[in-house]
Amino acid sequence: MITFFDDDSKGIKTPHDDPLVITIKAGNFDVKRVLIDNGSSAEILFHDAFEKMNIPTNRLRKMEAPLYGFFNHPVAAEGIIALPVTIGTPLAQANLILDFVVVKVPSEYNAILGRPALNRLQAVVSTYHLKMKFPTEHEIEEVKGDQTTARQCYVTSYRSKNKEALIIEDLREDIKMQRGEPVEDLVSIEVYPGEENKTVRIGSNLKEVTKLELAKNFVWTDDCQRSFEELKTHLSSPPLLSKPFPGEDLLIYLSVTEVAVSTVLIREENGVQKPIYYVSKVLQDVETRYPKIDKIALALIISARRLRPYFQSHTIIVLTDQPLRKVLMTPEASGSRDMRSTSWGKDVGQKILRQGYYWPTMQKDAIEFTRRCDQCQKFAPLSHTPVAPLTSIVSPIPFVWGMDLLGPFPMASGQRRFVIVAKDYFTKWTEAESLATITSANCEDFFWKNIICRFGVPRALVVDNGKQFDNIAHPQSNGQTENMNRGILQGLKKKLNEAKGAWVDELPKVLWAYRTTPHSVTGETPFSLCYGTEAMLPVEIGVPTIRALHFSELNNDVGLRANLDLVEEARTQAHVRSVIVKQRVARYYNKKVRSKQFNEGDLVLHKLEVSNPKAATGKLSPNWERPYRVIKVLKTGAYALGTLSGESIPRTWNAENLRRYYQ
Repeated sequence: MITFFDDDSKGIKTPHDDPLVITIKAGNFDVKRVLIDNGSSAEILFHDAFEKMNIPTNRLRKMEAPLYGFFNHPVAAEGIIALPVTIGTPLAQANLILDFVVVKVPSEYNAILGRPALNRLQAVVSTYHLKMKFPTEHEIEEVKGDQTTARQCYVTSYRSKNKEALIIEDLREDIKMQRGEPVEDLVSIEVYPGEENKTVRIGSNLKEVTKLELAKNFVWTDDCQRSFEELKTHLSSPPLLSKPFPGEDLLIYLSVTEVAVSTVLIREENGVQKPIYYVSKVLQDVETRYPKIDKIALALIISARRLRPYFQSHTIIVLTDQPLRKVLMTPEASGSRDMRSTSWGKDVGQKILRQGYYWPTMQKDAIEFTRRCDQCQKFAPLSHTPVAPLTSIVSPIPFVWGMDLLGPFPMASGQRRFVIVAKDYFTKWTEAESLATITSANCEDFFWKNIICRFGVPRALVVDNGKQFDNIAHPQSNGQTENMNRGILQGLKKKLNEAKGAWVDELPKVLWAYRTTPHSVTGETPFSLCYGTEAMLPVEIGVPTIRALHFSELNNDVGLRANLDLVEEARTQAHVRSVIVKQRVARYYNKKVRSKQFNEGDLVLHKLEVSNPKAATGKLSPNWERPYRVIKVLKTGAYALGTLSGESIPRTWNAENLRRYYQ
């Protein structure tokens, strides 16, 4: 093992950014100023050193390819020469034959040793210690760099590249020539009486009126001094926020502009108004086009929301010269209305009124009557807004499985048309199998053969309720398996061409690709989280990787045991990342939630497309089915329903699929 210690940096002036420059023996010559360059793909011998070594040019072999990296353009090589090279001390040295590319370019170095030589030496270079170490037959040999020579080479090469001539010109003569002269005599005027050194020079030919005005402007009187002191006092003592007393009446000022609204909450004490809180808001694009009265109302609403504790515990007096009370107290002007009412109820009330009938609650009764319309409720439009917060399934340990069915597909061999899919919620490992028919026996056989026999009895199994695992009680409960279904479909579509019935043969390939692909939620592949190591991919057979080239049965067993010891840490990190991602998704989902809750005994309708999809296929079919009664309220927005006669329904329903029924 090659190691660098603190003693290796003795004699090195730090801090430094110096390159590693050493001395080698090449072709019976001691060659100094040899640069160790890890970025060079070849060994370079510069032409000046080549000539000093008196090597015949007929020993050079031709090289057709140019070299890149010396200048902005390729450089033609003089040729290639093989030289014996000795590196190290006589007690421990390395001897090898290196091919040097002779280049005729100016350089402060004699030669460059690149990656080929370092790899053959198995050398390790430390630019901080300015030392190179490599193994020999008996011990680890080290070659120390010459820091002084390295700095001399760097300074010499830098000077040759940055030669400039500095010219200093005296511009004072030009300034004197360009300076203008006054056209009249100048007179010194005292700026402040009594201060002889505070003067200004002005023209002597000014008119009398101009002289009086200028003289007056420069007079500093006691009033000016007093105003200046008051201004400094005001600027140095900003207003402090005051604390209101319980039960005290507070005042609020409203201010609006074209781009912002502002308010200030104040209290009066001994006739002096003291601020309590400032509120301001920059208007958005649409808000800038509000009328002035609407902007004032918006400023008051924003203040009431931000200063809710003050508005709830104090009487607030709004100081404004606008008819704000009339706007806020009139429903028509404020824009508020009952969202549950429909225009039909108002129209019915107006029709009754035109027929000559009247009673005090006529319009309210008309709205209630239209809302209880049975056919109107059953044909009411469907709402796609979420009604309950998202409940993410987070499994801290394997194995909690979700299972679902996919199909029907085009008829394949063995009359197989369906796929049963099972997915572990934690490792994302997926099992799938093609089926000809969907029966309980087939599902049990798949569960026994692919899950219990391979991974043991799972901690939990999540499936959708109902026929063919249709989701009823919790639409988001099996979302991970539904996501896997989409992945299988997309993979099969990309694999198949015209022969759609060959999807059975492509299913194992799609599953293999899914198992060996890192997931964005966990950051790991399902294979590594399940077995503790990465799978051997088919591409590693044609292009051997490091673990394939250096395979050892003994080391492989030791490595596998080490991976099994570390798999728990990898699973913990994957679990933490999964929880963070799911919390971020839940926050985004919950922003769109519009809560819908029912109590025991409420009458509700449920979606027809969920309970009877065939009956909901027609254009004229209703969206909602007959009324049921809520007999039990479950958690996470699920309800147990029963018929009006008291008979319970053997499945739970989510609030997303329910609608309140009025009778």
